[in-house]
This record gives sequence, C-alpha cells and structure tokens, in this order.
Amino acid sequence: MGKILHTLISYGQSVLLWLSIITRYDESRKKQYVARLKQKEKINVVFIATFSSQWKYDDLYRRFESHPRYNPVIILIPMRHFEQAPDFANMRVHLQKEGFAFVDFTQVSEKEKDIRKTIEPDILFYPQPYYHIYDKRVDSHSFKDKLICYSFYSFQDYALDWNYNLEFHERAWKIFHNTTCDLSMSKKYALNKGRNVVITGYLNADKYRYSKPIDVWKPQSTNKKRVIWSPHFSITPNSTLYQGNFPVMADVMVRLAEKYSETVQFALKPHPNLLRQLYLHPEWGQEKADAYYQLWRDMPNTQIVDGTFYDLFLTSDGMINDSGSFTVEYLYTKNPAINCFRDINDTYQKMTYVGQKAVDIQYKMKDLADVERFIQEVIVEGKDEKTEERRNFYNEYLMPPNDAPVVDNIFNEICKSLGIV
Repeated sequence: MGKILHTLISYGQSVLLWLSIITRYDESRKKQYVARLKQKEKINVVFIATFSSQWKYDDLYRRFESHPRYNPVIILIPMRHFEQAPDFANMRVHLQKEGFAFVDFTQVSEKEKDIRKTIEPDILFYPQPYYHIYDKRVDSHSFKDKLICYSFYSFQDYALDWNYNLEFHERAWKIFHNTTCDLSMSKKYALNKGRNVVITGYLNADKYRYSKPIDVWKPQSTNKKRVIWSPHFSITPNSTLYQGNFPVMADVMVRLAEKYSETVQFALKPHPNLLRQLYLHPEWGQEKADAYYQLWRDMPNTQIVDGTFYDLFLTSDGMINDSGSFTVEYLYTKNPAINCFRDINDTYQKMTYVGQKAVDIQYKMKDLADVERFIQEVIVEGKDEKTEERRNFYNEYLMPPNDAPVVDNIFNEICKSLGIV
C-alpha cells in the first residue's frame, strides 16, 4: 500500500511540474503574440455566444466595434448537449433584436465552420471556462495559441477548485474577475496563482447601474407585488452541488401562487438546465415537467422567463431562491430575497466569504412555512428588517473598481496591454 501511495504522490508531483512548465511556456508565448498584435492593423476579436442568460458581452462588443483597430465577430453556436435548449433560441432572437451581425454556426457551410481559417481569431471571449463543450473548430481547447479572455458568466460565490483552477484558467490570457475575493480564490486554487487575473467588477453590474428597465411582467388588472422564483438544476444526489430544492418546492409554489393571486404575481426563472434534469428525474419525466411549466405559463398571475433577466430583476420586489449565483447577483437590486437551498448549511460551507456574507444578510427558509411568511410579511406588508444590511453589502462588494463601468475596465485593460489608445 505504501509503495502505491508513494507512486501516486510521485505521479501527482510530476503532473504539477509538467503543468507548471506548460504554464510558464504559455506565458512566454502569449507575450510574443501580444508583441505581434501591437503591430497588426486589425485585431480580430471573437465572442462565443450560446445562452442568452449567460451572455454578458453586448456593451463590450460595441466598444470593440467602435474602435478602428478591432474587428469584433460574434459566433452563435450551441453546446453539444443543449442543441434544442430554449435559451439558445433566445440568444439568436437577442442578437437579431440588438442588430448584431453574427455567424450562426448552425446555418453556415462546413468550410465556414473552420473559423481559424475564415475569421483568423486573435482574441476570443468565451462564456464558460470548460473545454470540449463546443464543436472542436470553435472550442477553446483548439485555440491555446491565441489570446483567450473570460469574464464570469454568473456571479461565482463558491470556493470550489473548478471555479478557479481548470486548465482553461491556467492558459487564458486574461481572466476578468468580479471582486478581490475572486483574486484570493485564484491565488489559493490556481496553479498560476492568479497571475492572469484582473479585477474589473462583474459585467452585469453595468446593466443594473445604467440601464432603464423594461417591464417584462404579465399584465394584471390591479397592481401586485412581484416575486421571482429561481430554482437551480442540481436536484439529484449525483449533482455536483446538490443544492436545488425544486422537487420539494414545486407544489408549494403553485399553492402560494393561487392563494396570493389577488396581491402577488410570480415569475418562474429556472436555470436553463432544470428542465432537462426534470426530464431525467425518476419522479418527474418529460410529460410531467412540460405540464408543470405550462401551468406556470397559464395561471393568470404567473409566468416563465427564459434568457436574460436584468429587466425581470430590476422590476421585481423580491426573490425566492436556491440558485448560488443569484444569491449575490440579486443584491444589485437591493431587494429582499429568501434562500431556500436544500441544505443551507452544506451550501454555506462551500461558498466564498462574499457568498457567505450574502447569505447572512438574506432571509432563510428553515421550513416551507417560512416561504409564505416571507411573501406575506416582507413582500406584501413591507416588514423588511434587512434593508440597511443589503445597502452596505452593495457598497462594499458590488461596486466596480474606481466606480467605473465594468465594460470600460475590461476594454481599457486590453487596450493598455496591446499598447492601443
């Protein structure tokens, strides 16, 4: 046994040494590539788009588009296992609505799908840090020789190795993180100790701070309070996080929607992967899941919202939540929320200190009756005791560096690195 353990330790040390060598090599190669780009007349910047709920790059794309040294290109491409996901269709609609020219990977010829030849990317922005989730001709694994950038697709509040220490994180040119907490996590977990991390703030912050929200709620005959229910997809024991409480909450939320139909309207904002997980769930299946989603579309004071959610958040009064990222992100609205994680203590232990602070200043579900108390007392009656705590959290953790737009922080960092004014 001791010999086997020694062999495993030696193997692990060899892998770390190899990764360290590769990381150093990548850093040297990136410096050489940056030096060449400084002399290039037009720099091709590619943005990969899949789900509208994870797309954060509208304003950044426009910044590159407005500068004569850059040629930005958007590629709409499905993930391998989510080709029929509604949120992918929403992404196409969003790009069309915003008037963006984009390459639809599902519509172009096989020759045009070879973007290394047809577009010749110099810089690539990906919406997720995972390898092998796209066609290999677009996957980040195939562009290690280029400059890869990434800004969190959600507000990461879990202190987990894979949020900060995938091979993607090591090889990326620049990782644009939200807070100094993320930098601390990178220094703790990442092999490169966060040398490629830049603290810019969370891209969605600009939406909450500067945009004028559109009312996306179903019209009602009388004024009602507006509550979002945001269930996560991790609803089975084999889930990585296993925090989702949808199977327990499903019937309760229908009952509450019916009971408070005269005073409250509800919006179901499910994780894009929840429906697929319900199809696979032994107690649900496709027929039951589809019928449940349809019920939320049909009840007079309920609706389902797929895709982008800034307008939904900004025009709401509160949230019922077991989604990790929304635990922090919803605080951009400064509105109250109740956390309904399957096991709040287990979830809490996995979080960063920013995530834990967010949980501390929100309401918590100890039993299902707490959800109704939250709706009745906090939302309907306005007995909100945590208003000041949320304001303080916002000022301490959610304000971007220099109180500047996050898009400016990212764009200026890239221009500075490339010697572009």
